Amino acid sequence: MSEASTMWLHSVGVVITAQHHNPSILNKDFLVMENLVPKEWDVSESVITPMASAIQYGNGVRWVVDQQRLEISREHDIPFRKHTQNQIYDLAVSYVKKLPHIPYRGLGLNYVVSIMHEDPLQWLTNRFLHIDIPDVELYMMPRFTTRLDDMTLNLSLGRGNVRREGTPTSSVVIDCNLHNDGPFKVDPLCDTICRWSDDQDRIATVLGKILGVL
Repeated sequence: MSEASTMWLHSVGVVITAQHHNPSILNKDFLVMENLVPKEWDVSESVITPMASAIQYGNGVRWVVDQQRLEISREHDIPFRKHTQNQIYDLAVSYVKKLPHIPYRGLGLNYVVSIMHEDPLQWLTNRFLHIDIPDVELYMMPRFTTRLDDMTLNLSLGRGNVRREGTPTSSVVIDCNLHNDGPFKVDPLCDTICRWSDDQDRIATVLGKILGVL
């Protein structure tokens, strides 16, 4: 595989939906007091309201919660298949265990991945659009959905200028979402989160076949 065709990872996120989250409790003091994040982490941005709250840390970790949806995410700049950090998943598991009485409804694992191309839109069109209409200029940014056992994998492909090893790079950008339907009790939810490495490998395999970079 060439360096240009390597799938690159830009962000990882865990999304947990619920019948009712409480955004107002998500603040720096709560996260430290409940041992959800180390007290040494520096907060670079914080917005706390009854309807929605967000905390951004200097290390790239971000918490965002509204009444139905919690997302814990982190930025990355590494090859997708070399992502082995469990930090985001451990944070999600710790949060769920601290708040076991919330009715949890669903779980999503989100990734933003890219492969380099000088003309990503033209590449997508050539690969996936197999019709020709005279005098009509067509481009394609496809979406795919497939089942992986009891989960649904959604892939949205487009173009973008993303950072690869710190350098802005013209790329095909793929938003990946692996959705697990609930409702969940705490232990099954934590077990599902903790199998992230196997799920990530399966996503990478499917994506590699679609993009032709295996």
